[in-house]
Amino acid sequence: MNERIESLFIEPVIDITQLRKMMYSGKLQGNSALRPKAWQILLGYLPPNQFEWGLEIQQKSQQYKVNTQQLLPSIIGRTDFLEKEVQPIRPRPTRLSNNPKIIIFDRNDSSPLSHDDKTPNSSFDTPRNESVFAIPERSHSTVSRLPSPKSFFDKIVRPRSSSTSLDQRKKIDQDAVKLKYQIRIIDNDIPRTLTILKIENENNIVNHRNVIKRILYCLVAIDKIKYTQGMNELVSVLYYVFALHSNNQDFEGAEVSSYYCMKGLLKEYSHYFNEEEDDKDEGINKAMNSVMTRLKEEDNELFESLQEKGIENALFLFRWMSLLLTEELPINSLVMFWDRILANLKSRQYLQCFCVSMIISIKDELMEKEFDEALRLLQHYPLKNFNDLDLNAKLMIKFPKKSKTTRPTYVDQPIQPQFKFLNKDDDKEDGTGCIFEVPHRSVSSLI
Repeated sequence: MNERIESLFIEPVIDITQLRKMMYSGKLQGNSALRPKAWQILLGYLPPNQFEWGLEIQQKSQQYKVNTQQLLPSIIGRTDFLEKEVQPIRPRPTRLSNNPKIIIFDRNDSSPLSHDDKTPNSSFDTPRNESVFAIPERSHSTVSRLPSPKSFFDKIVRPRSSSTSLDQRKKIDQDAVKLKYQIRIIDNDIPRTLTILKIENENNIVNHRNVIKRILYCLVAIDKIKYTQGMNELVSVLYYVFALHSNNQDFEGAEVSSYYCMKGLLKEYSHYFNEEEDDKDEGINKAMNSVMTRLKEEDNELFESLQEKGIENALFLFRWMSLLLTEELPINSLVMFWDRILANLKSRQYLQCFCVSMIISIKDELMEKEFDEALRLLQHYPLKNFNDLDLNAKLMIKFPKKSKTTRPTYVDQPIQPQFKFLNKDDDKEDGTGCIFEVPHRSVSSLI
């Protein structure tokens, strides 16, 4: 399956259009070593020309080293996040990975943290540094002693008026307080991060957490990006893919690429984290409303049932969409889902239709449950077969129900009105325990 996508990397300049098509069609296998490079190209970390990769990686690695080792300690006032060395650990083989350093997390494992845990597992606890951040302040004493032979020079070197100086001081203090607050939120969120990884050595837990810390610290302190809870999970997915799927376990390179790719991802999805843009065209509210509108078109009965129960879309869709399903899908399905998302960052259509597909897949359970149980089901989404959800979403995009004239018609194979999941006792390989009854539509153009 990978032969066609590998052929793209044989050429000196990679065809981005073809790469997007193959990523969207699912041409990358779950453990493909090409995935890190493909993601890095689509997120702008690497250019299409492979001859430029060496210089690009070198320059960005040097800049990131300056950011983390020189700028961050002076801004934040501590260096505990600089620990990098990852000690070797004993592997614990699983059915999804035989990697000796990183073990894939099982969503159903109760020992590590899950997304709804309020308190970290004791094995994940690490001492927190509660020291007050020492934000360096500029001294104006030397400026006031400089000679001022000319009037125009006096305006430059003389201290400004007390009112202006006070305003500037207030702004500096306010910025310092905001930064300190965001750093504190990051420190609180980190123990609940890396839920898709399970590391068996305490030193590795600290080191991998520090990777996520350094990336998020750079975003808020240097790039001036406002941190919002949930960004930590997005970074952890990038770091997981770049560290685990690469040919050599290059944790330092995975950290650098995760930082720059996170910046590229936020260029398109920052609207979902900015509450000031919630009601704008690209805001999260409109995105959630679009999902419910599509659900009404695809299955009005289910839509009306959710409305009657009083289940607001923000109670579950907000996390689904803003975190790109990092909390809902198991890691092997999540990686394939991100393949489709990154193939076209400008479009939200696949994300919206995939969410609708997820809701429809548990229609029977939602219809028979009351408010509390139905909402709990949506907030703790059960395991489903990714290929089924993916096919359902692509069918919605290809044949939207609101434009029935575009659908092909068959005499002996009528189009079924709904998507139905049938339960089965014997689980599939991914543990879904369900079979997808595919509607009689032509899907050859979708694969």
